Amino acid sequence: MFIYLLLFIAIGIVIGWNLPQPPWAKEAQAKIVGTFQGLMNKTQPKPGAGKPADKDNGQGGA
Repeated sequence: MFIYLLLFIAIGIVIGWNLPQPPWAKEAQAKIVGTFQGLMNKTQPKPGAGKPADKDNGQGGA
């Protein structure tokens, strides 16, 4: 029984891979990908975050 399930999944992947995507599916995919990209951007630290402040700017003086 399990082998039939794997066979049907494999056939569905091949058929789905070769058929054009309808516009509503492209929009849904773009929305989902954008959501995940937004979440990934929020979890990544910003450049320069966590670095100690540079107290000596190299120009000398007091």
